[in-house]
Amino acid sequence: MMDLEESSMEQLIHQLVHICEGTSSTGEEESLLRSCLNLASNYLQILEHRGRRVRETKRTIEFELLASDCLAELFQRDNAGRYPRLQSYFLPLFQTQQTTEVIYGALMRLLIGETQHQLSRIFRQRDPEGAKVWRTTLRAVRKSGHLEVLKD
Repeated sequence: MMDLEESSMEQLIHQLVHICEGTSSTGEEESLLRSCLNLASNYLQILEHRGRRVRETKRTIEFELLASDCLAELFQRDNAGRYPRLQSYFLPLFQTQQTTEVIYGALMRLLIGETQHQLSRIFRQRDPEGAKVWRTTLRAVRKSGHLEVLKD
């Protein structure tokens, strides 16, 4: 089982290297995108399982749709057909010859960070008043010094 996971991780990193170097095929690009969307969708499911309301309805497809919305900017191409955000993030790691595990960890951090960032943006657009109340509450807690925010 571990060999399968390692081989999948190595294949994912191999595709990422080709995309960042500009030598990828359309199949590699689609495969990497599908894998990243799957990882982001799984992360959204974990968030909902932990009590965060992610979906507007109980349809499972919403996880995939939200994941694609969250990662869309990350996979945008420039006029030359390159992926500048992926290149700026990963090329320094490839140039310093980091291990597969380090690069995979960086990919996970990037996907989770981008998903969290875009999810916050989406929620602000959905419910601007709720977002304002939440920001004001957090600001008040930070200023008070003796209060803290507890998560369920």
